[in-house]
Amino acid sequence: MQIPEVFAKPQRALAHADKVMRELLLDKIRVDEVFKGRKLVAIKVHIGERGNRTYVHPTYVAAAVNLLRNLGCEVFVTDTTTLYVGPRNNGVSCARVAYENGFTPETIGAPFIVADGILGEDGVNYRFEKVGLTISIARAIHEADALLVISHAKGHGMSGFGGALKNLAMGCVTKNTKKYQHDPYKPILIRPELCDGCGECVKACLQEAVYLSNGRPVFRDELCIRCGGCIIRCPTKALSGAEGA
Repeated sequence: MQIPEVFAKPQRALAHADKVMRELLLDKIRVDEVFKGRKLVAIKVHIGERGNRTYVHPTYVAAAVNLLRNLGCEVFVTDTTTLYVGPRNNGVSCARVAYENGFTPETIGAPFIVADGILGEDGVNYRFEKVGLTISIARAIHEADALLVISHAKGHGMSGFGGALKNLAMGCVTKNTKKYQHDPYKPILIRPELCDGCGECVKACLQEAVYLSNGRPVFRDELCIRCGGCIIRCPTKALSGAEGA
């Protein structure tokens, strides 16, 4: 298997963002050739959480937008809602966080669009019969003629490392597919003899997806988002993920 090339630059010199993005997109990736004839281009970013700075600065995104527009592309910047409870859980609050973190049309030179809609369920389904799996691609990303992914490197609790692959595989799908991707963290009571009915798992769950019955946790699968919070919180290690997480 051919190992894909990774193009990376430090974020330190915002004043040189135009030069940095030109070197990456024109000299390295050759977007003028790759995106030739592609009219509607989505730039997939991670907009960050409220109050943090762990995302690619909007100045770099603006430089990419400007470069693509000069090539004749119609550009929009996009991200999707989160599966977990928080400020980006629906399309309205997700857009608000994007604006707070600097991803405004005035700053980036293009509209910001929440790709999976208001409730995070607006997608286009693809069925893979061989594995019996249906995935749902966020509609705005699906409808684009081309996709440019701008990612930051980060640690990740499940994969150890998150970057462009996570930004694509998890960041471009709807909530239902995100839930499937987290199935290794579907909680099970794997060591019932260790459970003392303390209820810490109930306290840890922001989705109200777990309750105690006869001193044992019961999980509501339809509410559980596989965040792993109850597993981490369990003081006796009685809980585990479905795949040993």
